[in-house]
Amino acid sequence: MQLTDENKGAPLLARLAGLATHKSSDDRRLLLGELSELYFSAEKIPAKRESFLFAEIVNKIVNEVEVDVRASFSKDVCAQERLPVEIAKNLACQESAIAAPVLENSQVFSDDDLVEIAKTQSQDHLLAIARRETLSEAVTDTLIDRGEMPVLQTVSGNTGAQISEDGFDKLVAKAAVDEELQINLLQRVDMSSSAIVRLKSMVSEELRARLELSNFDVGKLKNVVEKAAQSIAEETQTARKDRLGVRVMIADVKEGKKNLDEAVCELTAAENPYDLGWLLAEMVNIPVEEAVQQIVRPDSVPISIIAKSADLGIDAFNRIMQLRAKQMGLSGSHIGGVLKTFEEMSPLEAQRSLRYVVAQGKLAADGSS
Repeated sequence: MQLTDENKGAPLLARLAGLATHKSSDDRRLLLGELSELYFSAEKIPAKRESFLFAEIVNKIVNEVEVDVRASFSKDVCAQERLPVEIAKNLACQESAIAAPVLENSQVFSDDDLVEIAKTQSQDHLLAIARRETLSEAVTDTLIDRGEMPVLQTVSGNTGAQISEDGFDKLVAKAAVDEELQINLLQRVDMSSSAIVRLKSMVSEELRARLELSNFDVGKLKNVVEKAAQSIAEETQTARKDRLGVRVMIADVKEGKKNLDEAVCELTAAENPYDLGWLLAEMVNIPVEEAVQQIVRPDSVPISIIAKSADLGIDAFNRIMQLRAKQMGLSGSHIGGVLKTFEEMSPLEAQRSLRYVVAQGKLAADGSS
């Protein structure tokens, strides 16, 4: 059944074809408006063929008119539920002034559409996507991987954005150099326990004081952090009971039946910081929780000291650094310098520093609790 334009008395399909013959710039500007009015005001939902023809004609016109006309058209149609996705995609991949309205507001995009756009377009396009009312984890993962700080700040401050555990880990790592990102993350209620504890260690006393002056609920933050720390402790206790295989591995290393470097390589390949921290803690006789926390903290010096105290080889330590970079969303460009420092450090020097590392870890935990 064909839809009709009641004012003209002509089938919509024929009317669209007739309007496509307009050639001048001014006519084309008017044509976009007339096409949109005709299509979006129809009482019945257009058939697939009509939608396809509408999208084909509009995209051809959009690509021929001036930027300001395209931008205006994008604002006019961005909230239309009937907007063909082919038009939305075309607008989304043009200049940011044209793309922003549809990227921020159009509901016709699938998550796959948004991920693909986020993978290929500019930071301005990513920023527009980050402002959407709701975002799935798949989309925010891509925004976090590709986005620069303005994008990260916008994603973290968007309460409608779902963020994966991996996404939070990367945001926390990048928050070490940005207070606005720290503040945004502090106000979220959906962060994992481990991410909250890591974030806590970054917040300076100066920032805490400023947050108190601005009526930020620091007491609430403290409660959240305490619960997170308790959760980690409970998870740690349960994990220790359940990991019989790792316990056997540790015993074999201690008894000389298994090489420490081989054991570390196996655990890094499994991408499990807890088991790796447990092994290293047993080798140097420090609390397991302390070793685990040092593996995921931005500062690489403490974990370097722990690994050198255990007399770990350079290749195995490199595996740990690669795992840290992956879990924190870092580029890994810093690893070369860390490896050089590690290689130059003597085991005796590391063992002397180890007691200080553990003491500092306890002070940091006590001071922020």
